Amino acid sequence: MSFKLGQQGEKCVQKLLKKFDLECQINEDYKKRYDYDLVSDYKNKKVTYEVKYDYMAEKTGNLAIEINNCKADKPSGINVTKANIWAHVVRDKKNMTVWMAKVSELKKFIKKTTPFREVTQAGDGNADLLLYKTDAILGPLFVRVDNISKSKFLKYLDNMIGKK
Repeated sequence: MSFKLGQQGEKCVQKLLKKFDLECQINEDYKKRYDYDLVSDYKNKKVTYEVKYDYMAEKTGNLAIEINNCKADKPSGINVTKANIWAHVVRDKKNMTVWMAKVSELKKFIKKTTPFREVTQAGDGNADLLLYKTDAILGPLFVRVDNISKSKFLKYLDNMIGKK
């Protein structure tokens, strides 16, 4: 995926968090870029987000989880993030939808759930991905958050950061 598309996903999630009265910043520290994409403060806790804009999900019906940067020959995505929350942005017709999951739960999911396919050199040629059918991962693991109320989102956020 291109850097520009990734920034679109980050801005989408940033805008959504602002709607819920959570100010957040995009991680501009290049040395820590693999750690997380966005950071916000919530109840005196630093909450970090890994954001992926899966521009092919609507077309293919698959959700891609990045695991490796094959150009740099090093782990990336879920294998290196230090974020608390994984935010997956998926287009649905003309609307951007935002789905979130706790990073630790996503790591457990990919360890126990075999992807239906693995793809190498995807996106702009630098990503190795695990592909899951959207209905096998979005409902069971991820929660859609762009269409819920502020109170429901904050309750969800409490559950995600309150438990390790």
